Amino acid sequence: MSIERLIKKIKVLSRDDIRDALTYKFNSADTLIEKINDKLNSDSAYAEGERLGDIETEIDEDSIYFPESPEFCDHEFKIKRIIEGTSSFSQEIDIPDHAANTTDTITGESYTYKATVTEECTYDLDKLNQEQINELITDISEKDFVALGDDLEDSKTTIKILSIELEEQV
Repeated sequence: MSIERLIKKIKVLSRDDIRDALTYKFNSADTLIEKINDKLNSDSAYAEGERLGDIETEIDEDSIYFPESPEFCDHEFKIKRIIEGTSSFSQEIDIPDHAANTTDTITGESYTYKATVTEECTYDLDKLNQEQINELITDISEKDFVALGDDLEDSKTTIKILSIELEEQV
């Protein structure tokens, strides 16, 4: 069986089938939390110019959404995933006491942000041998989408975070 036949079968999968196969083939929740926290820390404007305290970030696994079908180019396809999370922190303000040569830290305002992360995963089907292609076609025929995601793993070439959007919650 050929790669072209596999591509035809992948193209007709529903968004739910794609979600079942590929939901957990992107970045882990820990990686996403780290990237969201890095973005918050890299831009002090999120705390109005003050240092951020401990950031509490959670990923909402129920928010996973695939905004479009896989995009094919020859034997390679890309798929985007959107996932949401929330981050909260308090600003920390250092107040120097020059006479005592110490610094006190006080807690300022608290903030909560909704984070929306868009990722893209690329698969290159040319990396698969004939046996792997046959297994993938069987997975689709048997509607075993978890196995489909597992069997596609050898063809994965990249996972990129395309954007992290932060929206302050009031």
